[in-house]
Amino acid sequence: MAGFNKTIMFADNVDFTGGDGTVGQVLLDGQLLIGATSPPHIRTSTLTAGTGISVSNGTGTITISATGSGLTWNLLSSNNPTVANNGYFLVSPGGVISLSLPASSALGDVVEIVVRGATGFVLNQAAGQKVYIGANSTTTGVTGTITSTAQGDSLRLVCSVANLEWSVVSSIGSFTIV
Repeated sequence: MAGFNKTIMFADNVDFTGGDGTVGQVLLDGQLLIGATSPPHIRTSTLTAGTGISVSNGTGTITISATGSGLTWNLLSSNNPTVANNGYFLVSPGGVISLSLPASSALGDVVEIVVRGATGFVLNQAAGQKVYIGANSTTTGVTGTITSTAQGDSLRLVCSVANLEWSVVSSIGSFTIV
């Protein structure tokens, strides 16, 4: 019969035939049957991972997982460059710690800085870099800095232009912005 579709199920896979009697493909690991409004009305496909998601296909299984585990936290007691997607507890007894923005960053990367035990920090920039904090911003380039003023100060920065610009999205304390 023209236009007649049927599905035949076997023990370990599914074969399907179209209205013309031709046999469709056998489902492979991780494939699903997906409906479509235009012929063929049943198609095979796999899930596509989006940002922060991974998809692993196995025999009779599909595993969907979140990728990345948030920030990697570090204790710092000396001057250091920061690395994207890292957090820093500054613990130098009585000293100011000099930090620098990551040399390499992508849109949405995060850096967090928390003063615990240190007197404070100075966040330095490389050529072309800039930080926005509220309605203010640092001077573009190596002369721009953000300096904390007290123990307990903290910043959460998110990269808004790869490698160059960061926005402070959360802060505690008062900061000197140059």
